[in-house]
Amino acid sequence: MGAISGAGSVNPGQSPGILTATSVDLSSGLDFNFEFTQFTPDYGAPTASGNDVLHLTDSTPFLGNFSGSNTVNVYLNVAEDPIPDDTYLGGFFSEVDPAEVSIAFSEAVFNYYLADANGPVAYDGTNYRAYDGEFTFHPGWAAQSAQFAGSAQAIDGFSLELTTVPEPQSSAFLLGVAAGLLVLLRRRRARSP
Repeated sequence: MGAISGAGSVNPGQSPGILTATSVDLSSGLDFNFEFTQFTPDYGAPTASGNDVLHLTDSTPFLGNFSGSNTVNVYLNVAEDPIPDDTYLGGFFSEVDPAEVSIAFSEAVFNYYLADANGPVAYDGTNYRAYDGEFTFHPGWAAQSAQFAGSAQAIDGFSLELTTVPEPQSSAFLLGVAAGLLVLLRRRRARSP
């Protein structure tokens, strides 16, 4: 495809798959829906990539910056619930380093969903529920070398990377427990003859 613009939603692939376009114009409030079924997409399988990918080929892949009017919905249809430091790749793939053009996700609205047969949200024939687990997802960019179907060689680029990190209150709780254990150990050592 050429450039994508407007105020609708972009749904790459065929549950899941890869859509190639030159660029996306974020200024009119484009939204994005990405289905992830594994940690890393199979870039060479455009209709069965495992994770949805919007492959952007232009030297200016993003027109404008992500804002509160851009929603990115991530539908996790994975075998197990997320655990700490899980990393999921997919969604966007840019052949230009987004950091060089100051593209950041800080203002975008990210929603995360987990597959659930009884979930109230339906997407592409699967029911989901909003993720309400003990981790948050940190979106960023990861350098990737991807061999896309029809490409003679691997393309170096940058993929959306979602990493699970503990909720701030969970981290504070764990630090509190660790501090308490250290105090107890010190008291025991102080009492030992």
